[in-house]
Amino acid sequence: MNRFSDIIGQTRVIKFLQEVLQSGEPSHAYLFTGPSGVGKTRAAVYFARELLMGEE
Repeated sequence: MNRFSDIIGQTRVIKFLQEVLQSGEPSHAYLFTGPSGVGKTRAAVYFARELLMGEE
C-alpha cells in the first residue's frame, strides 16, 4: 500500500520521494520544511518507513 497517496497537495514532493525510493540510492539526508499542516511529518514518516522496510 502506497501511503503517500494520503498526502494531498504535495504531488511534486511526493513524486521526488518516490523516484528516490525507486532509484535505490537515497542521499544521506533530506530536509522537510514548510508551514504547519502541509504534511511534512507524514511525508517524512512514510519516506523513512519505505527506506527501512520497503513495500509490504
